[in-house]
Amino acid sequence: MGSAPALSPRKQAERAARDARLAQALRDNLRRRKDQARAQADGAGGPAGASATATLSGGPLSSKSNRHGGTTAD
Repeated sequence: MGSAPALSPRKQAERAARDARLAQALRDNLRRRKDQARAQADGAGGPAGASATATLSGGPLSSKSNRHGGTTAD
């Protein structure tokens, strides 16, 4: 296998800037998701990772789907 062609200094700088933007976006996204999880846990009155199924529906859950994409009770 041949090696990739050498990048020009301009292309190297563009790639480095793009990588830095992507890394910052990933960090921001992770921080935002953690904040949302904390807020949701605080609002539910329980620790993060508590069973979310109790808050999904007031009625029984079913694997049958209706024509609108939701589920129906058995």
